[in-house]
Amino acid sequence: MKAKKGISFLRIFWVTFLILIALFLVYLYQLYTEGLLAKKILFTVNQLTEMTKKNPILCAGLVSYIIIFFLGYSIGKKRR
Repeated sequence: MKAKKGISFLRIFWVTFLILIALFLVYLYQLYTEGLLAKKILFTVNQLTEMTKKNPILCAGLVSYIIIFFLGYSIGKKRR
């Protein structure tokens, strides 16, 4: 008899991530059908620019974190 393998944490995370992406797409479609998608996008972009104007170091930190993560990922792929 084979022993059953447990469900890994990565698998649970992946399924949760896919469900959240599906819910986000449904939300975007709902906004599109109600004619509120452009208004919501403009509001979100406006809020992000206001946040960047108030605290530019936060934005620079996030951008540098993304760059460092991408470089680490690409170097890790090359080593394999």
